Amino acid sequence: MPRNHLTKQVRAIFCDVDRVGDVLQAALDAGATHVQNIIFAVADEEALKAQALAEAIANAPRHAEQLARGTGLHLGEIISISEVGGSASSFDGSDVRAQSGGGGGPPILSDGSSASVSVEVVFAISD
Repeated sequence: MPRNHLTKQVRAIFCDVDRVGDVLQAALDAGATHVQNIIFAVADEEALKAQALAEAIANAPRHAEQLARGTGLHLGEIISISEVGGSASSFDGSDVRAQSGGGGGPPILSDGSSASVSVEVVFAISD
């Protein structure tokens, strides 16, 4: 005997993360049994990377000074600066199953967005 299987997919984009749990709960209350591919992404990834890059460059002299001091050398002027890698990350809650219980929507937790940038800053050194 053939079995019928119906799948309905809905894509929703929210700027207010606080509403996501309530919307998911409404979908579950309406009969949804499975929620997939919950992804939290940064709206302006380039701005986040630019901020991380500025912080990396600002921190470079302090870190270089510590290294130079530890080896008995003195830090000179900057010779070159280059970006050697970086990324922005998002939270991927890829599979949430329907659960009963408690009031309100299911808890949606994200540790926030982050960006990582590596810079190479070459300083002149002297004895």
